[in-house]
Amino acid sequence: MRGFETALFTLLNATPDSPSWVVPLAAWISNVLPHGAAVALGAWLLATPSRAQRVAILQALAGAGMAWLMVRGIRAVVHLPRPAELELGWQWLAHRGGPALPSMHATGAFALATGLGLSRALPRRALWVAFAVATAMAWSRVCLGLHCPTDVAAGALCGAAGAALASTATAWRPARGTAVRRWRAQPGR
Repeated sequence: MRGFETALFTLLNATPDSPSWVVPLAAWISNVLPHGAAVALGAWLLATPSRAQRVAILQALAGAGMAWLMVRGIRAVVHLPRPAELELGWQWLAHRGGPALPSMHATGAFALATGLGLSRALPRRALWVAFAVATAMAWSRVCLGLHCPTDVAAGALCGAAGAALASTATAWRPARGTAVRRWRAQPGR
């Protein structure tokens, strides 16, 4: 870790002197909020009568899947240690270890937020909530001592890239019936 990142980690990482509510809040954000968000997103997908909103939610989920694949690829090649392995700060939750870069929690949260943000079919307040959740997720991982700031920043970038890839891949489609019209318009048919 470089000096600036160490200072930022030290600023965000909870210590025994932190207010008593900080660690439980960060743990709730890291452990419970992703499940609640998944249930809310699933309920929204099933309940919305808007086809455009369903497509937007499915595109965001596809982006999260693409981002997950990117993280798996990066982690297979790059192994950066977690703060506890560097004997830095305080780790407040047990963690099985493994590569730290990029943060999978931050990747998923920012992939969904960015994926939803790329749609014009969704209410703007939903996007503000999605990005607030993603930012809280990134903060909680550093606060709990499970990731360094660059891990969550890389996760945010991977999430945004996965969402952009999914949006681009699903946005391209030929106009309905284009190939058939061209075939029929050929001379001799």
